Amino acid sequence: VFEAKAQVNLAGNSVVLEDGTIIDVPLRMVGPHYYRRMTSLLRCMEVPTEEVDFDVCCYDEERVNATTEASVFKTVLARSFLLLSLARLSWAVFLCKPQEEETFGSYMRRLKLDESKVYRIFIRRQLSWMLSCSFRMVEGYPADFILPFLRSINPLLAFNKKVLRIYPTNDALQQALVRGKNITTDFPVPPLRREQGGVDIAGQRFDYVLLATEASSVHKILPQPWTKVFDQFLYHPSS
Repeated sequence: VFEAKAQVNLAGNSVVLEDGTIIDVPLRMVGPHYYRRMTSLLRCMEVPTEEVDFDVCCYDEERVNATTEASVFKTVLARSFLLLSLARLSWAVFLCKPQEEETFGSYMRRLKLDESKVYRIFIRRQLSWMLSCSFRMVEGYPADFILPFLRSINPLLAFNKKVLRIYPTNDALQQALVRGKNITTDFPVPPLRREQGGVDIAGQRFDYVLLATEASSVHKILPQPWTKVFDQFLYHPSS
């Protein structure tokens, strides 16, 4: 593994306070219901996790729209006025297939769900947070991509779901992933070319190379005409 930065980045950007407390950067909270493969990986690698409660406050420029409560009963009671909308949204998500090449925004408008309080207060905001993008970008994604997220959340039953954090820090997962691996840090990979059935990197010969990097770096590392398409990818500032 060759890493351009000075440290492996799953836990490399964490902050250590004066008292030794480690703050994970970025914070990695895992919702088992929609990160099932990651949750399975954690279990398979015996990486410790702990359940944590989380609170949500949805607000706009004018007022607080909704908050979670400490008890499930109070949360259900606070959302009781939304139950019909939640049920209708869940019915659509599970039973109404999107049309070919339909965006998520078009899908919601076609089913007349885009103006509902559930969508505007909860769903659109949660998807924006999960995908690290703006509302406009959420609604511009293909519906086929967004709907599996919504099905895993299950809007009607989402009020009582827990999230996991890697315990005690992200480093537990990082150490499990790099164990037994040969890691070279502070090494920006130069342009690669396959010659005589292999690729040379830092004096080592490899049969295959897997690129795991930002889109803007692909063409620099693999200077082929077809990789220029990756230069057209744009990252939202929040990601």
